Amino acid sequence: MRIAIKTKYMMIPYYYTELGHIHEDGGALYKPVYFSFPNEAGSYIEPHNNIMLGDGLKLSIQSNSTTQNETAYYFPANTTWCNLWHGSQV
Repeated sequence: MRIAIKTKYMMIPYYYTELGHIHEDGGALYKPVYFSFPNEAGSYIEPHNNIMLGDGLKLSIQSNSTTQNETAYYFPANTTWCNLWHGSQV
């Protein structure tokens, strides 16, 4: 619980920055990956599990369903991605 609260407060500047951009330019805070990377075929795979939060943070949601053993995470090419929790590059 402590980690979740710390992460929430750490993300506040990012939220305010992204919401400021959306206010000025329009758009959405939560959007499927294919909105940001429309020319990549892989960005259309499982759009409900691959979501962009603003322009710089990609959420990959794993289902807790017992019938689903795998989730297809897609990371667009020619971009650098890192794991927010571990700081390792993906």
